[in-house]
Amino acid sequence: KPATVRSQPTASAQLEHTEEAPKQVSLALQLPEHGNKDLGNVPGNCSENFCQNGGTCVPGADTHSCDCGPGFKGRRCELACIKVSRPCTRLFSETKSFPVWEGGICHHVYKRVYRVHQDICFKESCESTSLKKTPNRKQSKSQTLEKS
Repeated sequence: KPATVRSQPTASAQLEHTEEAPKQVSLALQLPEHGNKDLGNVPGNCSENFCQNGGTCVPGADTHSCDCGPGFKGRRCELACIKVSRPCTRLFSETKSFPVWEGGICHHVYKRVYRVHQDICFKESCESTSLKKTPNRKQSKSQTLEKS
């Protein structure tokens, strides 16, 4: 249930049957009335069109999230993502045992062997689909120190 925090109570309440003198409290909680059905301002409500690019709004207790379709990511499904393939090299290691006869006794010598394997790797690339442009950040001027 949502609660409103106020710096002062709207009406003071008289405490009865207490052994100590009541102390002043500087914060008070006020719960909304049951007749207030304004769900548009309730966190976690999916009344507004929050998700972009065909995403489905999923209501939560305090906030809502988006279930994005294939190819989209982000809080509001605002990022279009594609997987780009590129060649890559993977290194595999394995341990092999070799029998060695020494003084009439067979010993096994273990040796690590490495293999190089050409493969295809994928890198994900995402771009924003929203029309809003973010303001350019000021670039700091850095100085390069040279050795004397």
